[in-house]
Amino acid sequence: YNTDAEAKRLMVESQAIREQLTALLGAEAYLSNGQLNRDILRRFVFSCQKHVQAVNAIVHPVVRRDFICWADSVRLTPAEEALQQPYFKQQVVAVESALLIEAHLTDDVDHVLLVPASQRTRLHRTMQRDGLPKQEILQRMSHQFSDTDRLPFVHHIITNDEGTTDLDEQLKHFINTLTH
Repeated sequence: YNTDAEAKRLMVESQAIREQLTALLGAEAYLSNGQLNRDILRRFVFSCQKHVQAVNAIVHPVVRRDFICWADSVRLTPAEEALQQPYFKQQVVAVESALLIEAHLTDDVDHVLLVPASQRTRLHRTMQRDGLPKQEILQRMSHQFSDTDRLPFVHHIITNDEGTTDLDEQLKHFINTLTH
């Protein structure tokens, strides 16, 4: 479950989110075609920490409920089940979230895996992926928990910084940890 992609979907599809964001941002929160006005949202959210918290208070609970419904409904195909069977006694589902802790999803998972990278690496990857300016990305990062803040919630760490060559080995070790 990719929380970022699902949050983007839910900000358009969820009537509860739509109503609350419109109340918070005004009628310009959504474009005439029904899509979220990402420019308005971005300017609002990243202008002030209280704005980040206000939007998160609207979006995170809906994403959390959607994740729980999704996780409860996941059914593996026979081929997927055969792939998991040697490793896991039960079906395994995963949630990818940069804001797992901030969104209180740690209450809904059995294990938390932290995949840290240096700020330089994250900045470079985000600039390549999203085409955003450095300052905007740094501003976004300033609103997120640091890896140190996340550590009390973490069960396992896999480092994925530039130059990491043992990612497969780290993943195998993590899977081994879950299976034993």
